[in-house]
Amino acid sequence: MSERTCTTWATSELSAKLSGLDLGGVTTQDGGWVSGEVSVSEKKGKSIPVYQLECELPLSGGGTMRLPDVSIEMLDDLEVEFDGASIDAAGADKIRAAVKEWAASVRKSVSDGTAPLDAPATKRTPRAAALISEEEAMSAGGAGALDDADDIEE
Repeated sequence: MSERTCTTWATSELSAKLSGLDLGGVTTQDGGWVSGEVSVSEKKGKSIPVYQLECELPLSGGGTMRLPDVSIEMLDDLEVEFDGASIDAAGADKIRAAVKEWAASVRKSVSDGTAPLDAPATKRTPRAAALISEEEAMSAGGAGALDDADDIEE
């Protein structure tokens, strides 16, 4: 079974969920990035999302908000970093709440099968190694030796 992912949709949803949050005089804005992968796994016959993401968004007035590890394991202890802006604990809590809402929404969509899946990646089939006889291998080696010889006519 091939791996199923919904990274494109899920990361777009995370960006939308985090954009425009008022953090107490400073607002998160569009134009940042989300990287990582959101795959769909099967556990006890149910589809569940498994994600490992990193996110950064610009803040109004300058500075950035960064989430270095958005994953199921870190959801309850989500680290929120601010660079170039003074945001209080309440602002960081708003971001954590938005990420938890996103996670619940993604889980529900994956579980009920409504999450849009990414197109399967086209995998390149490895080419078979050329099968040559011992004689051909020897003649190929001999040709290489001839290239080094001084007596080749040009």
